[in-house]
Amino acid sequence: MTISSIVALRRVPPSGPSLPHQPPVSLWSISPTTTVKEVFELRSTLARNLLRGEIFYTLTSLACIVVALISAASTSIANRTIDSNTVPRSALVSGRLVTSEHNSLSGATVELAARVQALDHANAPLEQLLDYVPDDTSGWIFVGQEWNNTWQGRCSYHFYPAVDLHVYSTNSSSFQDEIPLLSTVLPKWATVDPTRQGTDYSGFYQDPDKNGTGAHRDNINTYVFGSVPDTGGFRDFTSINISLANVLLHHVGLTSSGMFQETSFKSDVHVVECTFNNTVPGFVDQAYGPTGYYGNAVANIAESPKQTFKMYKRSVVEASIAEQPVVQPTAKQMLRYWQAFMSVKDAQYPHPKQRTLTVSQPVVQIRLSVLIVTIGMMLLAICVALSMMAWDGYTRSLRIPASQLDWAVLAACEHRRMVDNWGSSIPAVSPAVFATQHRDMELMVSHTADGRPLVRIVSPREGPEQSSGVKEEALSPPVHTPQ
Repeated sequence: MTISSIVALRRVPPSGPSLPHQPPVSLWSISPTTTVKEVFELRSTLARNLLRGEIFYTLTSLACIVVALISAASTSIANRTIDSNTVPRSALVSGRLVTSEHNSLSGATVELAARVQALDHANAPLEQLLDYVPDDTSGWIFVGQEWNNTWQGRCSYHFYPAVDLHVYSTNSSSFQDEIPLLSTVLPKWATVDPTRQGTDYSGFYQDPDKNGTGAHRDNINTYVFGSVPDTGGFRDFTSINISLANVLLHHVGLTSSGMFQETSFKSDVHVVECTFNNTVPGFVDQAYGPTGYYGNAVANIAESPKQTFKMYKRSVVEASIAEQPVVQPTAKQMLRYWQAFMSVKDAQYPHPKQRTLTVSQPVVQIRLSVLIVTIGMMLLAICVALSMMAWDGYTRSLRIPASQLDWAVLAACEHRRMVDNWGSSIPAVSPAVFATQHRDMELMVSHTADGRPLVRIVSPREGPEQSSGVKEEALSPPVHTPQ
């Protein structure tokens, strides 16, 4: 960009008044910029002249660049601005009615795993037995007003840390013979009849026949107790008691016959005790509350697959082999497993039924912080655009020069008016338009005898005398050269 785009430029050597024509000189070499502020004023002037008439295309190009950058980073932006969530909604759900025709279950570990996950997801109450079982993949949520289960219970959950116990070497699986001190933390009714209980063992041991020092590295004994006979009860029972408990035997010796060696040990004990009442006795489509068959119940509970429950059989074995701490299931976890076992067992017959239940449906949401920032930036951009438009209109109406270069061109405008007609009135136009319309005007640079630079604006209509007679201070202020 040169000064010739505004007015033509010629240099006048300090030795004489002759005006030899010289090539255009760079604007930066003669512009009166001595401070940082003046440099930026000059740059803004150049930018305005470059963009005049092309601002729309410039903004469009910038917008395209921004869109391209956003598109390239869309995956990263989406991962940080979009969030997955679920919302509860009513929907028609398929499922099965339960019946009181089954008293046992076998080979249903996959179904048990899915049922526990569904019950946990639905936040179903532990103190109820389901009369209707929705599909496990429906994403149903328990809402009390939508259910009328006939078996309702009251439960208490207990945790006893580091209980002193003693195990005896016996071929009996009842706690009364094997770990009789366990009765100190069990409900009284559960200790009366040894036949109304079921026991399961989950753990890892070293074979005594191979090294002579066989022992259980870890073993969890799980117990299920009930108030009705083990052979089951009648359907018209109105009240039953259920209790579950577990203990951990760590590094207890093992005899060659596969029994525990008599040992004193300490263990945490988890116990849950429930009383279930039947609100509609004799109703066919309801859970088989009287239970019984406690051995089958405890086996299904203890066989729970590790990927869902992270407890019992396989998980205990893996932790014991790796010499990692074995985690005992809590009282609430045991009751959830038993509740899942009951619902799978009682829903074996295909009695399909559809009901309107609350389900959780996945939705995609934009983060609130991102939404607020986006709206704020849009509002800020609108305010800035409106302010710039208002200021541009205001400055256009005032036609105030924006830099020292604009002031120089304004002096040229005044000089032209004086040369043509002292009484005429030349319309005020922009510096760029004026320079385009008056290419015959020249910006002349000379030096005084003492070396001070002078700038004067002349027209071919002026003679040398007329040009020299014009007051230089009024037409063009001296150029300050950087030191």
